[in-house]
Amino acid sequence: MKKLWISFLLLCCFNTYAQKSSKVDSVYYLLDTSKTSVNDRMWQIGIEGKDKYYTILCPCLQYQGKPTFIYRDTVKGEILTKKKLSSRKFAVLPELILKAKEFLSENYKGKIAFFLIEPAENNFISHRVFLLKPQKPFITDSIQKIRSDTNRTKKL
Repeated sequence: MKKLWISFLLLCCFNTYAQKSSKVDSVYYLLDTSKTSVNDRMWQIGIEGKDKYYTILCPCLQYQGKPTFIYRDTVKGEILTKKKLSSRKFAVLPELILKAKEFLSENYKGKIAFFLIEPAENNFISHRVFLLKPQKPFITDSIQKIRSDTNRTKKL
């Protein structure tokens, strides 16, 4: 009877431990560049290899980094109808930048899922994107060597 009781308690403890999951904060941003004037666009969109990237042209992260979101171009996004789209709460650009800064800070312990939504014909496509961490710039020392035959300097 004791063994049955102990095993029941252990099972309950493991079950409650397994059910504890950290909350994932989802951030949705509607990226509709066709409705934004050319002078007001702050996004650079491109494809590099199999990755599609979206960069906010604002050096507002650590090391003057620009928030860059990527996803695999081979991964199909979720198709959203206008009805589904209206049920989502969208972030505005300053809020997206603040969430990116918060996510990349060293003392942040939570989880954030970023989604960029683009128009596609009559519907919209939602892509789960990943935020790239800005890299510390690589600084090299330049050495000047003075040639003996002239007074000009040459950078190596």
